[in-house]
Amino acid sequence: MAATFGGILKLNERFLRLGKKTLDKMHAFARADGATDGAFLGIHLRTESDALGFWPHYDTQSEAYLKQAQKRGYRTAYLATGNLTEADNFIDAAIEMAQMRVVTKMDLLLDDELDELESLSWDQQGLIDYVVLLGSEFFVGVQPSSFSVHLAMKRHLKTGGLYTRPYKTGTEGDGLSHIVGKFDHYWGGWLFLWDGMWP
Repeated sequence: MAATFGGILKLNERFLRLGKKTLDKMHAFARADGATDGAFLGIHLRTESDALGFWPHYDTQSEAYLKQAQKRGYRTAYLATGNLTEADNFIDAAIEMAQMRVVTKMDLLLDDELDELESLSWDQQGLIDYVVLLGSEFFVGVQPSSFSVHLAMKRHLKTGGLYTRPYKTGTEGDGLSHIVGKFDHYWGGWLFLWDGMWP
């Protein structure tokens, strides 16, 4: 049930349309930057003020994300975050450490599409990020964020089902996503990776 619970709710067609438009623009951005197939890294940076104190902080997330970017050779990435200060910090660090260009939905949408995006609530804008991150070639996120964990689970299921490949918790994931977290302990650590699905 945990593997499919999040699929009960369907996205509003308006948000789905705007999300797909943003994804198309992200693919075009990646192709223009040298990725012939439009492949890009999807990143969820979860450092907003409501994140709990025991969650991995900015330094832990950013270091792990940039390590994955360097390892996999990505030159372009899409960043989803509600913390604009940390977004700027990460964008600068990505250029300096990984020679990777990072953009957000605000960078990709223009004119009427940007106006439509800005008319949405914070949570509704998160659905646009969700669609784009789901379409990334590789995704990095953080546990116990339900947003990150649901994305990793959805990506895992959409390419063959839950048992197609193992999800190696705390190491290399399933080849589609990598979740950063405190996985050094069994109890309260990697055992509860998917516990992030339950808000």
